[in-house]
Amino acid sequence: MDYQNMMEQMMRQHQQQNQATHPLAGLDLNSATDVHCDKCNSMKFQVTFLLKRISPLVSPTGEEVTLPIQTFSCQSCGWINEAFVETGTEANGSSGK
Repeated sequence: MDYQNMMEQMMRQHQQQNQATHPLAGLDLNSATDVHCDKCNSMKFQVTFLLKRISPLVSPTGEEVTLPIQTFSCQSCGWINEAFVETGTEANGSSGK
């Protein structure tokens, strides 16, 4: 078996393994709906982090902890849709942004 055939075979095996283990393998994205910013209707989002401080009184370590929470914010206006945030977390502040 020459090098080219060996590489092609390895690539096929890798793709088959990924399809077998990935939970969304074979999903038809034509049936998915687009997500829009609730404020400006943009479809472009970026990864952002909210930070929560945990008091030493309730922290399992007895020390203050800063906990990063990963979410998505609109790339155009910075808004964080309520659907992207856990209950009890204020993402956009009282000023609306």
